Amino acid sequence: MKKAMKGNISLITGSVMVAITFSLLILSFIWTPHDPLEVTPDDSFAGISSKHFLGADKLGRDILSQIIVGSRVTLLVAALAVTIAMTLGVSAGITIAVASRKLQAPMVYAVNIALAFPAALLAIILAAVYGASTLTAVSAIGLATAAAVAQVTRRTAYGILASDYVLAAHACGASTWRIIRKHVMPNLRASLLIQASAVVSVSVLAESSLSYLGLGTPPPAPSWGRMLAGSQQYIFVNPLLAIWPGIAIVIVVLGFNLVGDGVREVFDPTLRRSDS
Repeated sequence: MKKAMKGNISLITGSVMVAITFSLLILSFIWTPHDPLEVTPDDSFAGISSKHFLGADKLGRDILSQIIVGSRVTLLVAALAVTIAMTLGVSAGITIAVASRKLQAPMVYAVNIALAFPAALLAIILAAVYGASTLTAVSAIGLATAAAVAQVTRRTAYGILASDYVLAAHACGASTWRIIRKHVMPNLRASLLIQASAVVSVSVLAESSLSYLGLGTPPPAPSWGRMLAGSQQYIFVNPLLAIWPGIAIVIVVLGFNLVGDGVREVFDPTLRRSDS
């Protein structure tokens, strides 16, 4: 692990950002400066102080406490969405790769059609039927990103299945399942790690966007996206209301993107930076 991280600026920086994110998540269950839902009219639009480290919103609610507790919603939705996307996407991608040519064409078309549906559109449809909720956001993001995972997995699996050692395994009578288990999945490891980090970043952005539009986790649970939505009308009165949740989102998204880049550098020698 130390050898992989040595000189890998992307992986080191991304890991630090991800560590900060999970530290916030753990902290949210242990301590917050104030109750994030406590309304204190006397502290309306309070600036940075010893009482409110990042200031307070219109209702006098502590911004830092909302950001800390808001990490629960963001990371919960991202984790569940990644689980759905990776499970469905990897399964579909490998299935298409090993399927017969007659079955491959319609399955590829289905994936391409699914790629045309963004998470926001799926969330609107699901919210119209089932109402806006955390489950709606998770389902929309997970299903929307699963198609992209399936496409990348299919292309990577194609290359693995066309390799000499897999063809040799076929010639020796190895079953499709054995080839998937012994050859395809181990060689997909790097691709899956990179895809997972990318899906987390996309999920965080999508969750924030859906919460901003009112299609995510409903009030009163704090959410970074809802904090941005609530601050837009006061952007010129107190811009910090939008800046702090925006920074939190950037740290998470950039952190996981850098981790993905770092992992790619580890597994792809052509991308590794020289020590000189």
